[in-house]
Amino acid sequence: MEESVNEMEGAGTSQANEEESTEESTEESKEEESKEEESKEEESKEEESKEAEESTSKDDDGDDDSDSEEELPPGLLERPVEIFENKRDRKKCVPFSFDEKSPSPNKKKVEIPEGKGVKLGEHPHVNYQLDKNPSQDLKIIHRLFFGSVPGKGAHGCKTNLRNFCGFAFDEDSIEYRRKEEYLGRFTMANLKWTVTVLDCDKPTGKNKDQLISSILTWCLNPQPSGKPLPTKGAKTPSKKNTKKEGHKEKE
Repeated sequence: MEESVNEMEGAGTSQANEEESTEESTEESKEEESKEEESKEEESKEEESKEAEESTSKDDDGDDDSDSEEELPPGLLERPVEIFENKRDRKKCVPFSFDEKSPSPNKKKVEIPEGKGVKLGEHPHVNYQLDKNPSQDLKIIHRLFFGSVPGKGAHGCKTNLRNFCGFAFDEDSIEYRRKEEYLGRFTMANLKWTVTVLDCDKPTGKNKDQLISSILTWCLNPQPSGKPLPTKGAKTPSKKNTKKEGHKEKE
């Protein structure tokens, strides 16, 4: 009896193993079938996309062929000659006229500062120097006073200089330092010429800083020096004449 029972148990276990193996094989077959279906779907999609591309390329080729088959219009040389009975209307030439009264939009008006001194137009010596020197040379003084160069013509430059009556700032301001920097770019000859034109007090030394300080101190409060104007007939004696006069005195 025990042997028959054991045989029955062995048969049951073998059947269970067979059932498990059949289930695993069915699952594997199902997975393989799903993979095959997915690959088939991908292949079908690729084929559809290729067919669509081919159809679009064929359409484009057909459009090109249809365009090429259409006849182009004739060129200018191939067209028949047209004879016009009426002549073309000629435009009248209008001479250019410059309106002097209309101011230019880019031109800025010079602002005259309200200083503490006397206007340079009331300085006899400065007036003499302004009449003597050309406006092209006086532009550096105009930039010193007003920070800009005037336009063309001597009238505007010299008129603005005659209306100058001093700076509207003090010695301790930033504007004063900027004027010092501007004069610092002058040569010694230009500084001496500026001192002569403005009739400033000439410093005893020949230092550049002393000349700059003398000019700016005068510009803060310009006052006439009261020096006599040079006469028209007066001429500075030459070196040869001074030597001859020295020999005559010795004799």
